[in-house]
Amino acid sequence: MLDRFLARLEDPERPFLGPVIKFLTIWGVWLSNNPKMLMMSILLQLFETVFIITEFIDLFYVKASLDLLLTNLKFSMQGAINMCKVWSFIAWQKDWRAVCDYVTRADIANRSSFDPKKKKNIEGFTKYCRIVTYTYGTFTFATGFVVIFQPGFKYLLSSTYRENVKAGREDYMQVISSWVPFNKHEMPGYFFACVIQGLGTFVAAGWITSYDVIALSIMIFIRAELEALKIDTAAIFDASESDTIDRIRNCHKRHIELIHYSELYNSCTSPILLLYTFICTVILCSTAYQITNLETSTMQQLMTVVYLMFGVAQLFLYSWHSNDVLYASMDLIRGPYESKWWTQSPSHQRNLFILVVQLSKTIIFTAGPFTNLTVATFINILKGAYSYYTLL
Repeated sequence: MLDRFLARLEDPERPFLGPVIKFLTIWGVWLSNNPKMLMMSILLQLFETVFIITEFIDLFYVKASLDLLLTNLKFSMQGAINMCKVWSFIAWQKDWRAVCDYVTRADIANRSSFDPKKKKNIEGFTKYCRIVTYTYGTFTFATGFVVIFQPGFKYLLSSTYRENVKAGREDYMQVISSWVPFNKHEMPGYFFACVIQGLGTFVAAGWITSYDVIALSIMIFIRAELEALKIDTAAIFDASESDTIDRIRNCHKRHIELIHYSELYNSCTSPILLLYTFICTVILCSTAYQITNLETSTMQQLMTVVYLMFGVAQLFLYSWHSNDVLYASMDLIRGPYESKWWTQSPSHQRNLFILVVQLSKTIIFTAGPFTNLTVATFINILKGAYSYYTLL
């Protein structure tokens, strides 16, 4: 049954990005040409945006409790990142579509190749992309459902909490602390607040997953295309001599195109990743402080640990795949040197040298204009978060 469901997500016209594009469409991020679907998408985005704003408003009502303040601050800041991700994707939809169209064109060209190495390469990276996409989506929604049903779990599992709520000594636990224009601490206002907060959390999980999986999938494809280029440049003199110039010209053109769309992709994600690296530091710091310094229940500590793992996993995936692309682009220059260049005429060797100069240009993704997104950056962010934690 699961296999049939996953098979329905595939798109023959977009072999690499099919499931990702469908997921973006479901959550209204990939805007439809249908006026009704477009209106529904905009209304969904507006609902979630208003919900995130109410989270920030509620900060003024819970500032007396440090635990509630830190918890609300974490979710509010994560919501702010999500809002920036989605609205930037909608605002720069033309650029995102251009990058996705390039990925599809290059992907189909690789799958149409008669070279078994290139077919094995793209199939391997496609399988890896599916594993990352589905695992990340499952983890995100699992975390979302735990957050949504946490008040119910606490009410069922903690007899002390039930007695305190009934006696009026303790308020009902919120799904996420957000402001509502009615009393959310008593029934039936609490029920309606939970419904709104649950829907907001569910849509937030969809937002997080849809943006991150498209961003990570494109990174993975760029890595696959670099490997395909290396295979082609290593075999550039394996065919007839009359085809050599065409092969060199084709590799040169493909690399220029890859550099162009990588830069276009980076221009879309770099501002978001700059904001995320800053906010992630604050989130990790506040989460660690809650675990070690505040008196909370075991369930709350468990939820805090899960949230900490989720935040670290998000940043690590971006840093890891960006780092992988960087080193693959640096390694690409080995391709021409693995060819039979020494058997060629001086004219072909000069043409190959021009190609080598082009291939020496590396691809690096950034978090704003200040830092490159690498594993070293990820480690520095963790160190920074720990430094802020020790100050507290």
